Amino acid sequence: MVTLSSESESHSLSSSVSPFFIQRFGKSSDGVRQVKANWYCESLKFLADQQAANILYQKQPKRLTCKNCDESLFDDSHHLTQFSKKNTLYLVCGRCGHLNGAHEDTEVFCAYLYQPQSENSLTSTYQSVDPAQYCHRVSHIYRPKVQFLMDVLNAQSEDPRTLSYTDFGAGMGYFVSALSSAGLSDVHGREVSPALIEMGKPFVPEGAIEPLASFDCVVEAIGNTKSDVVSMIGVLEHVRDPRGVLAAIQKNPSIRYVYLSLPLFNFSVLFELMMASQNVMERQLIGGHTHLYTDESIAYFSKEFGLTRCGEWWFGADMMDLHRTMGITLRQNGAVDLAERHLDAMLLPALDGMQKAMDEKKLSSEVHLVLKKS
Repeated sequence: MVTLSSESESHSLSSSVSPFFIQRFGKSSDGVRQVKANWYCESLKFLADQQAANILYQKQPKRLTCKNCDESLFDDSHHLTQFSKKNTLYLVCGRCGHLNGAHEDTEVFCAYLYQPQSENSLTSTYQSVDPAQYCHRVSHIYRPKVQFLMDVLNAQSEDPRTLSYTDFGAGMGYFVSALSSAGLSDVHGREVSPALIEMGKPFVPEGAIEPLASFDCVVEAIGNTKSDVVSMIGVLEHVRDPRGVLAAIQKNPSIRYVYLSLPLFNFSVLFELMMASQNVMERQLIGGHTHLYTDESIAYFSKEFGLTRCGEWWFGADMMDLHRTMGITLRQNGAVDLAERHLDAMLLPALDGMQKAMDEKKLSSEVHLVLKKS
């Protein structure tokens, strides 16, 4: 279920929005719960991976400046909100409101998480999928994203069929496949993992996804792309130099629109902080998520890098996290019947309504944005 704002409502949101601004809230959780079933059954494995990454992160040098605005994080002239989670310090930037971990995303740390040859790489958690599984994920997760993007472009008086697209961090090509299946022909992807590119080959047009030499090459690749639309779904928060990425977008005359999906400093962060002692996989502030965006920090980088919001879609998996954490904790405590019968009966029918209430207050775990170059 989605809700579009009226034009008068959109103007009150921010001074940096398009006159034809689209705003949506909420999304059915049915498809996501099916695709992400391993969040439930492999929680302990994911938790162990996260804890190992967190220990390595704590050994990295101190992060001196904000990942979003480059302001000093330890400047006494700004009041900073600080908290500690599993022995890692986090700070809310006094200038732009961005949430920062207190350590740098070094080459060593990023190689541990992302390099394809590392047995600890996040890419090692992906497995080959059969066509039915792939198509299910494209249909339930990625086609709605493509439809949102096309709706926003149409509202900007653009014909999506005449534009070119490059998806950075394309993985196995789910978004590339969804774009292509929507009738868009000039579609490309860039991905650092040869293994993921190989696994996605049967499902995307031949040669559609090209390799990136390394994770740090994304800034140069964005600077050289000729596409009208650049997408980075769950990617900007993982690159070592997000400001460099945004500057490359700003300087590239070919790029006209940017589609971003960003994780947020929200309710889930506080919920995870409260539940940090439980043996349950965390999702929002852990592992590769060493910094998180806020509406304020998004507005800051949009203004700095000349980007105007054309559309935003607020939806999250916060209530899924609540359901998952409660169910796993009940089972670990021996209350299997409560988890399987009563928890599901109580919570699942209300899940989407509860989540939508969070989304409408911009308290969701993520936001999808379409931004136009000013």
